[in-house]
Amino acid sequence: MVSLVWLGPVDEAVALSAWLSPLGFELAIATDAEQAIAEINARHAVALLAPAEWPELAFSVGRVTFACQGIPVVAVTRLGVPAHIAAAIALGATDFLDLRAGDPGRIAAALDRALTRHHKASRQRDLLGKLRTLNEEFLKAMVVMDRRNLELEEALKGDPDDGGPRRVLVVDDEASLATLVQMVLADHGYEAVAVHDAESALFTLNAQVFHVVVTDKNLPGTDGIGLLREVKRLRPQTDVIMMTAYGSKESAIAALNAGAAGFLEKPFGDIEDIARSVDGVVAAQRTQERKREFLRLFKERNREFLEQYKGIRGELEVWLESER
Repeated sequence: MVSLVWLGPVDEAVALSAWLSPLGFELAIATDAEQAIAEINARHAVALLAPAEWPELAFSVGRVTFACQGIPVVAVTRLGVPAHIAAAIALGATDFLDLRAGDPGRIAAALDRALTRHHKASRQRDLLGKLRTLNEEFLKAMVVMDRRNLELEEALKGDPDDGGPRRVLVVDDEASLATLVQMVLADHGYEAVAVHDAESALFTLNAQVFHVVVTDKNLPGTDGIGLLREVKRLRPQTDVIMMTAYGSKESAIAALNAGAAGFLEKPFGDIEDIARSVDGVVAAQRTQERKREFLRLFKERNREFLEQYKGIRGELEVWLESER
């Protein structure tokens, strides 16, 4: 059933309801504006019916249309509607000029109402057109960003150096082991630097940028965990791999809890494990960098869209305020 709401005296509504019911319409009857508003909201009514000859028509219908903006109003009459008036309404007429009345003020008021409605309708169409165009531009931007993301992924696959060798700082108080690790990493394409204590490591980190730090846990002075915390404080984007004594699970857990990207057990079963561990950390870094680059491009390409959206939203807010 399609819900309609009647606003006015009950007598006319009873007969009208009996006529409408077999046609699939349900007519709720309200005798005042507040009751009509409640019925419209509760039933999601599609139209408001009111007797044209009812003395309270203008006041009561005005209150309802103010509260339920957009609800169409159908005037009901037993006096008959001239055929030419009915035809004009069917064609979309929204008001009439009664020249027979000879009242210039009434004519001017009717013209003003018609022009105001036309202005509002034109503004509404213009805003909806802008929103549709903006939506199309946004969808196009999303397609472009998807394609750009694929291009970034392919570029990273095709350029393993990612613009240059990754730099690794090796920290171990055993000079021979530090040199060995440095050599292994260099053989795998990394630019490696070796130092032998935490203080030297921090000094080097302040002077140069490193992507990864590989450090022993047991160092003279500040230990590896302390160095790890300082590295994450000074260079949050630099990852740390901790080297711990074989079977020292507590040390490994402590390193991971402090922010280590991984750990290695000494002595090494295979010296190549060092390079494999660094490779894994670098691969994760590249994934994060790709995500950050995608986000940067997304923001950059959609800045204009957001500015347009803000402008149209402001126009919509002004228009909606004027409709209150």
